[in-house]
Amino acid sequence: TDPAVKSFWFYSGLLLLSIHAGIGVYLILFIENEKWDAEPRFAIPIATLAAILSFFCFVLGLWPVWSFLTPLLLFTIVMGVVTVVSLVPGRKRSENNDDHKRK
Repeated sequence: TDPAVKSFWFYSGLLLLSIHAGIGVYLILFIENEKWDAEPRFAIPIATLAAILSFFCFVLGLWPVWSFLTPLLLFTIVMGVVTVVSLVPGRKRSENNDDHKRK
């Protein structure tokens, strides 16, 4: 590890990113798409807040390493992760959701 990294902010960013990812996994694996707004009303606002705060924590933690390039590099990494995640095959839909497409 680089001694210039501010570890408090970096680990805070990791914790917040873990919260964001955990909520995402919960919504994807356990809640159907149509029920995301109704059942876990807390999930999407908390995940959004955790993602935004984690970005700023990472910027503060890594600023001594990359200085003004830090936000640009982190944004590039985020866009790369989003692109790779969009290519991961999703789970199979239930038969109830596919019935209206067959008719």
